[in-house]
Formats: sequence, C-alpha cells, structure tokens
Amino acid sequence: MKAISVYICSLVLVFSNFWINNAASAQFGETHTSGGDAVEVDDGVSIPVVPCTVRYVQAHSVHHPDLTMPITCYLITSDSQRDGISKVFGGIYDHTKMRWVPHYFDDDASLLAAGSAIYQISNGKINGFARTANEVTGDYYKRVKFFDFCLFSSDKAICGHSEIMKVSDPKPNELSRALKALRGVIYIGPKLPSSTD
Repeated sequence: MKAISVYICSLVLVFSNFWINNAASAQFGETHTSGGDAVEVDDGVSIPVVPCTVRYVQAHSVHHPDLTMPITCYLITSDSQRDGISKVFGGIYDHTKMRWVPHYFDDDASLLAAGSAIYQISNGKINGFARTANEVTGDYYKRVKFFDFCLFSSDKAICGHSEIMKVSDPKPNELSRALKALRGVIYIGPKLPSSTD
C-alpha cells in the first residue's frame, strides 16, 4: 500500500511540474483591431465598432495555433446588442438550454441546418461560439465551409467570418486549429501596456 501511495505522489509531482513548466513557458500573441462605423442589427439596435487588443495563448504547434482570422471588435453594453451581433454571426444564447445554439435568418434554416454545426467556446475568461455552415449553391467542387464566431468578455465582443475549407475536400485539422485558436483567447479589451511603456 505504501508503494502505491509513493507512486501516486510521484505521478502528481510529475504532472504538477509539467503543468508549471508549460504554464511558465507559454507565450502570448496579441492582435489589435481598429474602430469603424457602428453596425445596425435587429430593430435598429446600433453596435459600435471599437479598437481593442486581443491576447491569446501562442505556441507554434497544433495545441495553440496563432490567431490569424479576420476579426472585428464591438462594444457591447446591453443584452439586445449581444443578441443582435450574435445573430449576425449565426448564433444565439439559449437561456433554457444554457448554451449557444444556431440562429438562421428567414428561410436559411431549411437550406443550411443540415450542413451546420455550432461549437461552444469558453475558458473562464471568454464565452461564445463558432458556427460552421456549408455553402449549398453553385458548383459542388467550388463550395466552401464558412466559419463564423463571436467571443464575449466583459463589455467587448470579437466576431469574424471566414472560409475554412472546401466542402469537397474537408480537412478536419483546419477546423480543429481554428477552434483551438479561439479557445486560446484570454483577453479582449483596451491596449495592454508593454514592458517598455
């Protein structure tokens, strides 16, 4: 029994050292967005586009890929603004289910639902979603999978839209890398002071 206890303690110590060493060696990347014209959403709700800094865990590996997707930062000061911008990027928070669910405009649901998926993004510092949807018209070999997302932190949101892969040539690792990049976001807000400021 004593040998088992020593073995368990050794495993905990090894894991703790691994965690501490990796946390200490983590690198962070930053990207900065610029302001712009406010966006009008449902019922005339206006959402200001503001400059902000996005900090994320950065490592040159598949575990924490760089955040290279185009993003826009929004100032969110009400639930109607949060709901409005979420819908634009394909999601809405369902308070009954306590999770993000897909949102479609008009007749889009009948066309897009079968090729769509929504992913929960939460790490204690940010909360939001990513949604994929397959293009459903045009030449099959030219159709793409769209990737939309919104992440929320305090009174800021970053959202974006991109094409992630061809429908005819799916590369699951591209989707996985995009989701890992978003899950690595740890800060959305005003510019952070650097060590030289």
